[in-house]
Amino acid sequence: MSSLQIIPHRSNKRGNADHGWSKVFHTFSFAMYQTNTHNHYGHWHLRVLNEDRVQPFTDFVETIGNIEILKRGLGYTQMISVGTGIRHSEKNNGEDEAHLLQIWAILTTANLSPAYYIRHFLDEDKYDKWVRTVAPVGSKGVRDQREASGPSPVHSPLTVFVTLLSPDKEIFLTFPRPRFCCSSKGYIHVIQTSGYNAGNGAGGRISVSAGNRRVETVLREGDGAYMMADGGSELVVTNTGDSTVEIILIDME
Repeated sequence: MSSLQIIPHRSNKRGNADHGWSKVFHTFSFAMYQTNTHNHYGHWHLRVLNEDRVQPFTDFVETIGNIEILKRGLGYTQMISVGTGIRHSEKNNGEDEAHLLQIWAILTTANLSPAYYIRHFLDEDKYDKWVRTVAPVGSKGVRDQREASGPSPVHSPLTVFVTLLSPDKEIFLTFPRPRFCCSSKGYIHVIQTSGYNAGNGAGGRISVSAGNRRVETVLREGDGAYMMADGGSELVVTNTGDSTVEIILIDME
């Protein structure tokens, strides 16, 4: 019988830094915030999950002169394969605060040249289903091109799914049988869309459980959860609140 273990990581346990031009939550160890929790659960392919808010007309600059303008309404996502190394930038050209996730993965291929990938995933295509936005190079539907349809390619055994889940709706995900270890690992995060909040998770609400629904874990905005699953285990995610919830799930083989 397949099993799924879910360990919550609450929003108010994240690192929190206010740099003036930006406010950042660090889910895992980053800069001055250090925690052993992430390494304890063995999710080492996923290195960083930061939730950033960048103030209007502020920035810092990267080193190789590449400029991309990303717009939420057009469904832009950017993936950077740092390869031998870059210094990246963020700039908010708009009059409103920009809210984004910054995610780092550990590469399994050495000496790659830096590369950029742009994809478009419209909000209307994300409602009440999982949309695969990043997947390993060579996976089905993945093209190693700067601009293309389908997921961005990553040189790491890591797949990123996103959804906009409507109230009272539920979606399912079956964890694949891992190629490299005895169990699959994952991390689910509820994006803090209702506004900056350094306290307990608030806003939208979901429950996550194994397919048998014997134990349900409630997550609010900013909350996340580690998951360890046998191949074939089913995850059930249900929106139990009264507002649409934006969720990201990262599956690691």
